[in-house]
Amino acid sequence: MSFFSELQHRNVIKVIISYGLVAWLVAQLAEFAINTFGAPDWVLRTFVILLVLGFPIAIILAWAFDMTPAGPKKTSAGKTAPTAQRGTNYVAVILMGVVLVAAVVLQFWGPDIQVRRPARVNGELAPISSLHADIAFPEDISLAFIGAATLGNGRRAFAISPDGTHLVFVGLKDGQYALYLRDLNSHAVRKLGGTENAYDPFFSPNGQWIAFFAGNQLKRVARAGGDAVMVAEATNSSGGTWIGNDRILAFTDEGSSMLQITFGAERPESEMPLGGNAPHALPDGVHVLWDDGQIVAYDTTTGQLKSLAVQGSDPRFVGGFLFYIQGDTLVAARFDLESMTLKSAPVPVMTGIRTEIYGFSQWALSDNGTLLYAPGISEAENPLVWVDGDQLEDPQLPQSLKGSFEISPDGKQLLVTELQPGSTSVWLLGLEGGQARKLVSGRDIASNPLGWMPGGKRIIYHRETENGRVPYILSVDSGNPGTPLLERGENHFVAYSISANGRYVSARKLTSPVDTPASDQQTDYLAVIDLVEDREIEIPMVGTGNWGMAASPDGAAVVYTSPVSGEYQNYLQPVPPTGVRYQVSRTGGAEEPRWSRDGTKIYYRSGKRIMVVDVQTSPEIVLGEPRLFYEGNFVNVGGRSYDISADGKRALVIKGPADKANSIRIITNWLDEVERIVSTSESH
Repeated sequence: MSFFSELQHRNVIKVIISYGLVAWLVAQLAEFAINTFGAPDWVLRTFVILLVLGFPIAIILAWAFDMTPAGPKKTSAGKTAPTAQRGTNYVAVILMGVVLVAAVVLQFWGPDIQVRRPARVNGELAPISSLHADIAFPEDISLAFIGAATLGNGRRAFAISPDGTHLVFVGLKDGQYALYLRDLNSHAVRKLGGTENAYDPFFSPNGQWIAFFAGNQLKRVARAGGDAVMVAEATNSSGGTWIGNDRILAFTDEGSSMLQITFGAERPESEMPLGGNAPHALPDGVHVLWDDGQIVAYDTTTGQLKSLAVQGSDPRFVGGFLFYIQGDTLVAARFDLESMTLKSAPVPVMTGIRTEIYGFSQWALSDNGTLLYAPGISEAENPLVWVDGDQLEDPQLPQSLKGSFEISPDGKQLLVTELQPGSTSVWLLGLEGGQARKLVSGRDIASNPLGWMPGGKRIIYHRETENGRVPYILSVDSGNPGTPLLERGENHFVAYSISANGRYVSARKLTSPVDTPASDQQTDYLAVIDLVEDREIEIPMVGTGNWGMAASPDGAAVVYTSPVSGEYQNYLQPVPPTGVRYQVSRTGGAEEPRWSRDGTKIYYRSGKRIMVVDVQTSPEIVLGEPRLFYEGNFVNVGGRSYDISADGKRALVIKGPADKANSIRIITNWLDEVERIVSTSESH
């Protein structure tokens, strides 16, 4: 028998023709399905490759076997099984095999992207051209939102390269935080050398470098590999950005100082007493956006600041749009780089984005419109809970964006600030039931600090004026905004606490020496104000950046927070000062000191822990060793972010969200969606 006859006899030619026709049909159906569900291009390419690989397999099987009702039988040369015993299922069997092989390949070797149904944006389905998916992290590496960030404050946990090809994220593996790099077109994840305890990463414009913070240092590492190197000291950082590929601007000291580093310059570093959070450089290489309660643009050549007249945080500029965060909502507006002005009304373009305290939010957007984000809400919107050891109790208080809060002297009421875009309100809540009551509201009200006067009938809150911050005092039953705490109307005066006898106010003040411009040579200092004798007792400080002072119930001592050691620690001084200061806290950093109601204990916050120290103020100062009062995931808002119950047995905190995740979400071509939303808003 000839070779061609043998091919006919074994149905090989029939299988070749059938396989080609069915493979073409299956490929068309696959392309339609993949486009409909928004899968990436590699899925279709993989499917076609498998169909091609299946072709020689089909020929080999057709040559070697007959399909019969009893199953596959080996074909003998020149012998053909009866028609009733032969099958025609070669093609179906082979294609089923291809599908099974494809499933196995995609399960074990394909990128771990789970395709989601197109999301609804403002009630409308996203266009089919956008891929909406989940990107899963390796099983042994979790995304860490807070990680090793100082003071337990969440920062940006990930960033995307400007060209949209790479993701860098803070990962937690085997109890160790580090930066990991992933090519978004593959499954491979690579740890970046020397990035232990890293947080808040950000790419250079060319995508070749990644800067980040670790402890109190600013560092950078090459995307291609090698170990990270230190760039500068950056104590208690508050975000950074690349200006071009050779300069970095960062905020230190919790956003109160600005640091600029120029690589290769004779004088690489400069520092200014200019504050803000989450800076973002514009593509002109000159201007930087950041938030200091509202969005501002800073000219790095002239030093001029321009307000953009919008309330929000974490500003970014991509694709002609200004983006910023309000609560858990991402807002966008057209933005003109030359005039530094908005060219359209701001509109919400995405909700449900996790936002950390102080406005840092978990989203990243590349120049080509690839959006990554972690779903969630604003941290400060989480509920207030009582914690006692590992026990949690929900007092069922209204949920809102919260700032500073404090329990009344009798333990029955709670004073709390509520944050809204462009406005802050002070609320009175009942810890034992009762209706919530708004005491005062306005654009000029500071979110912190605030507190109770002795007796629980009056409170202190702060107003922002043109000349500085002024503490006000009001009666909770009066229904009016109250009057300045000091009749002489001093400005830029922050009242932190009042002694139990109502006589001593612990305060931070800002003064300018005579005959100097108001912006030059300003000096912060801490003082105790004696309201009875109308005099100040200045507390001697070492260095600058001291804050958060609390007076003991009897006014005999004060405890405050200072960065003098290189990290925040709490110190105690007697009143009047003797020139001796005592360190209350130990390792790990500390802030937010407060006294127990009887003056025998000092509490303070250290990251995710509340510590307590026994103290004696007379006849001499005696301090015990710090011990743990509570440890858990709670939110660090500005001002007071915890308080202790009247009996000293439990703490009231804002319950923190999960501090790690196994996946984030991705949307491709998202700028098309933004354009559609903004254009629709403009047409109405």
